[in-house]
Amino acid sequence: MRIYYQSFLDPEVHGPYFERLRAYLESVADPGTEIEVGGHHPPDQALSRLTEFRCSILTVGRAIDATERGFDAVIVGHFQDSGLYEARSAVDIPVLGLGESSMLYAGQLGRGFGLITIDEVFYAWHHEQADRYGLSDRLVGVGSMQAPPDVLVAAMDDEDAYIELRTAFEDAARPIVAAGAEVVMSAGGLFGLLAAREENYTVDGAVVLNPVALVVKLAEVAVKLGLRPCRTGAFALAPPQALDEFKTVLREGA
Repeated sequence: MRIYYQSFLDPEVHGPYFERLRAYLESVADPGTEIEVGGHHPPDQALSRLTEFRCSILTVGRAIDATERGFDAVIVGHFQDSGLYEARSAVDIPVLGLGESSMLYAGQLGRGFGLITIDEVFYAWHHEQADRYGLSDRLVGVGSMQAPPDVLVAAMDDEDAYIELRTAFEDAARPIVAAGAEVVMSAGGLFGLLAAREENYTVDGAVVLNPVALVVKLAEVAVKLGLRPCRTGAFALAPPQALDEFKTVLREGA
């Protein structure tokens, strides 16, 4: 089984993250599962809707490329799931999103859940995600660590920095847990990867869900069961002309 994992950071700029991510994905995947990790250049650092839009276009292109290279599934390894629905409609292999997978699974661990994002700029975005996935009544709240990507990447090799980030995560989570969240999660793979070392991680009794491990296992299940989305509605496959035109624009520019 071959799975393509699309990060929104840059392997050349964020080397420690990619090194740890590849090792972790290998450790949680089943024997025989090969996972290739790709990134974006420039990375998703100018946090904004415009950047998310740019990266979503690149992500769809990478999903198409992964399918043409024989991969069995694609993971959008970015909690905001930018380009997820478009990629799912562009290829006939399973395409899973870090955010969608985590939010839907959280409902099996508790009634209400909370998200801890890296920046307040994503507050509205995450509420919109919950609406899109039919989970707005389950999302208790969104908090922020106020930690830019470079700070999180630097903590990959700095234990003291990780402890500070863990404290920031827990401080942001506590009010949401107090408001009724039974599950909390990092709305991003960076802290999710950092905190993977924590066993049976909880914050004031609320389960802390690891989105990175979860999405990999769900991708493996989707491949093993041969699951595909319904193609008569929201995720109808794009016609060949649409694919050709999309690839032309990516290759040649608008």
